[in-house]
Amino acid sequence: MRTSPSPTTPRCCGPLGIGSVATESLDAFADQREVREEHAIYETTRRRKRDADFKVAVLRAYAERCAVCEFSVRLDGSVLALEAAHIHWHCYAGPSVVRNGIALCALHHRLFDRGAFALDDGLVV
Repeated sequence: MRTSPSPTTPRCCGPLGIGSVATESLDAFADQREVREEHAIYETTRRRKRDADFKVAVLRAYAERCAVCEFSVRLDGSVLALEAAHIHWHCYAGPSVVRNGIALCALHHRLFDRGAFALDDGLVV
């Protein structure tokens, strides 16, 4: 036989326990989500497909080292935290060719994309 918790006992500490509070919360969330889903507006976008060989070719051209700090780490034969960045951004029709790529560690790639540094016409930082 279940007993009701006293008015001074928090619901989560009563005989129903934390599980019932979690279930109630999840049910309430699901109900809110269904309402939002009914009124959702969907937008379709087109994205240019990325060339899977771009990264391999750029990293090879830079001897698998960051062009800024020469970072190069391998784990079990795989290159870690080294990325191929587009000099002229891919989203603005920058081609996925080696001459438009630069090997950067994850840190320098983020900084480059945010404009913290740039390349001049001679491709010097």
